[in-house]
Amino acid sequence: MKEKISEYIYSIAESKCIKIENDSNLFDEGVLDSLGIIMLLSFLQEEFAIEFNFDDLDYNNYKSIDDVCNWVNKTNY
Repeated sequence: MKEKISEYIYSIAESKCIKIENDSNLFDEGVLDSLGIIMLLSFLQEEFAIEFNFDDLDYNNYKSIDDVCNWVNKTNY
């Protein structure tokens, strides 16, 4: 799971010529913006069959690759 998420997010960063680490803040680094978060949520829904609710749309769930992976683990996908 972490490998797929990392690969997806690293590909976005690479397309923007941004170097990140697993704990980099994806918003501060410019990897994710409002459209990027929607695309990430769509990817997670398709890849892991996760159903989202309003509470899941917390910025802290998506700040870094590590945060995204921790959140996906909590969903028991």
